[in-house]
Amino acid sequence: MPALPSPSATDNPESLADWLELNALQAADQNSSLQDLTQVIRRTGTVEELDSDEDDSEDDTDDHFPDRGAEQSQRVSEDAFSEIEDRFSSCGGEEKAYPYTVQGQYIELRKKPEESIYLFLLLLSQFGKDAGPPGIDAASLFEKVCIEAARSYFGVLNLGVEGYHFGAPRRSTPKKFADALNEMCARMGEGVGCRLERPRVEDQKDAKLDLVVWRHFPDNRAGKLIGFGQCATGNNWREKISELQPGAFCKLWMKDVLAVDPVRIFFVPFRIEKSRWLEAVLYGGIIFDRCRIAFHTHDIDTDTLRDCGKWTKYVLKKVLKA
Repeated sequence: MPALPSPSATDNPESLADWLELNALQAADQNSSLQDLTQVIRRTGTVEELDSDEDDSEDDTDDHFPDRGAEQSQRVSEDAFSEIEDRFSSCGGEEKAYPYTVQGQYIELRKKPEESIYLFLLLLSQFGKDAGPPGIDAASLFEKVCIEAARSYFGVLNLGVEGYHFGAPRRSTPKKFADALNEMCARMGEGVGCRLERPRVEDQKDAKLDLVVWRHFPDNRAGKLIGFGQCATGNNWREKISELQPGAFCKLWMKDVLAVDPVRIFFVPFRIEKSRWLEAVLYGGIIFDRCRIAFHTHDIDTDTLRDCGKWTKYVLKKVLKA
């Protein structure tokens, strides 16, 4: 089996927790422990880098503290395992959106990983959208997953909650930008349609808008909860987080503005660092990271779940050799 990239003592807890999860996928017994991580970190020799910015003193040397490296690597691993426990809770705990059981100081993979949206997101974040089998567009598949997560978050799905896949390339919706926007506005009952007098509308793909979700009232009048979403699967997601501007999109491309400004939603398959969370929310709006998406896709449609399972099984076999 291919070796996972060695974790470093200077990696953030989120990255180290990812390593624990991936290690369990590869392990013969399908578990991964705090001790596994501690030992690997010690072997990398990166614990010393934790002190690179600290002043040396006579009383702070390895001669006085021979077990300091062991203590520091243990502390780093414990922080990573705290992140694992937080993921378990963030995925709903016993609702089992999290595909691992958390036992003391180790995690163990549950059965049927191909049925886990969380694992699809984990592997997508680690190996990229092109890691899967031919014929499955992982970026478009991720957008479909995100639509389902947003619809779930917006409320009970049978009470007027709808979603629309606007991101290019479009397969289930009209291919041309103007046609897709016209259909979307008609289904929302707001915005009227596309302003064709805008420059280069024929060259426009999606104007950074990947999906839209809304919740109707029975009266079908204007003024409802609407979300404009953007999805990012690559490591450059930080560069994209503020690209979508719902108000500007409506003013530029719709014949009539929406009665209530849409909320901005940003979707990533990653687990965003706690230290960066507030910054991400301020720039991106409502953030759906890996755990939030997994929690809100427990009732995802069977076709999308099947395609995610195919992609996951392929990456497990061909990339991780698991």
